[in-house]
Amino acid sequence: MSDRQKILERIRKLLALSERNTNSAEATQAVLFAQRLIVLYNVEDAELKKDSIQDENIVSVNSQIISNPRLWRVYLRNLVAASFRCKSWETVEETYSPCGQRKTHNQATFYGYEQDAQAATLAFEYLYRTGNRLANAKMKSLRKERRSTKGAYNSYIAGYLSGLTHELEKQSKELMVILPLAVKDKFDAEIAPAIKTGSAKQLSCDRRRQSLINEGYRDGIKTVCARRIEKESQ
Repeated sequence: MSDRQKILERIRKLLALSERNTNSAEATQAVLFAQRLIVLYNVEDAELKKDSIQDENIVSVNSQIISNPRLWRVYLRNLVAASFRCKSWETVEETYSPCGQRKTHNQATFYGYEQDAQAATLAFEYLYRTGNRLANAKMKSLRKERRSTKGAYNSYIAGYLSGLTHELEKQSKELMVILPLAVKDKFDAEIAPAIKTGSAKQLSCDRRRQSLINEGYRDGIKTVCARRIEKESQ
């Protein structure tokens, strides 16, 4: 088996691990490391799926419906898309109850090579869910201590996003992550005219809560790191 084939097999095993693993943290760590290898060795979908045609593998993948969507999801979506060689936008669907009440459903949509888009979707879901859970846990702790929660959620999330950005952008710089030209051209020609991509709004936070910002920053870095999966896959 050639060195190239060994790399391809290693990536396939990591992707398989992410698909069958019921632990979302471990699944995300596996797919993050697989993505590092895909970018580092310039692996195309056609190599992972030899019977595929590369152009046909440019797809859009929707995340699960985002319950109680927070504004910071837009920043996170754009960050994840750039880190996984994808374009992204938000898909919004409206449904109506039998009595006519309207309900809006938000989903993050990632557009790129199939493996990239699937990996980005999994990473987004996990990073969003984790950030929201950790921030709410901080809020609960403050209430239990009978302390003010004003600005606490946003302050923690501001730090969390900074930690994610530091780690993901460092990875992208090290691996020279660039949006594939085929993805960009197809997106510009077929998708961009029909959607509004939008930009992330600035997240306001209380700088007096610097300790929460720092906690969020550290947790953001720890959430992205996949050292244990990396060691196990060697």
